[in-house]
Amino acid sequence: VRSLASALLLLDVICASNGVKVNVLGKLLTTRADHQQRESSSVESETRAAGAPIP
Repeated sequence: VRSLASALLLLDVICASNGVKVNVLGKLLTTRADHQQRESSSVESETRAAGAPIP
């Protein structure tokens, strides 16, 4: 566990020094939210196409 923590800390420091951490995290979060939104909207349109009422 200790080595994992130090590895994460090292990665943190490397990313912070490059100024990449926030960008990568932001991209991950936005793409994830985007993907979920797309999924739910596609389910909605499929449900509409099937003629079923949307809850």
